[in-house]
Amino acid sequence: MVNVSAFDLTRRCRLLIIKNIASHRENIMKQFTFKFVMLALAIVAMVGCSKEQSSFDMEDLTGRAEIVGKLTYNAGTHKGYSTNTLDASNVRVVARVLNSSIKSGTSGYSTYEATTNYNGEYSIKIPTTYNTSGVTVELSAVSFFGTYYVNGVAEENQVLYELSGTTLYNVKPNDVKAYNGCFTKKN
Repeated sequence: MVNVSAFDLTRRCRLLIIKNIASHRENIMKQFTFKFVMLALAIVAMVGCSKEQSSFDMEDLTGRAEIVGKLTYNAGTHKGYSTNTLDASNVRVVARVLNSSIKSGTSGYSTYEATTNYNGEYSIKIPTTYNTSGVTVELSAVSFFGTYYVNGVAEENQVLYELSGTTLYNVKPNDVKAYNGCFTKKN
């Protein structure tokens, strides 16, 4: 039988407690060091590039131009053979800005979109620059499906309507340009 004195037990308990406290302190220091290093890396990542080194950003431009318009479509004929022109609602209008018209040496396009309201009307705001030539914008409207009427009676459902071609504009800050069009049935 092993005889262990109360003194030995107390000493062993103290040593275990001291060991646990030291281990706990070491874990806290490791966690603190890890968090500090991660925070430092995050800060370096956020401020690592200056504006000149980063990619071109259209939202940095301070000027704005606006493209507004109304789109309709020829939905066939009413009774009495008159043309049935309706508002083209819920149609996407796409404006593609040629990046090189803003900053030389850049390529590609920046795209802005709007959807026509119930009356076929839309508005798109385009970032522009104050250079002398303005910004080149290519406008188009996305084709859609609708009903075609002959003499006021639905002749065909799910007819594809399209607005042919695109329109090019040169816009400068505070310009307002109109882009109106009438979709026709695709043959």
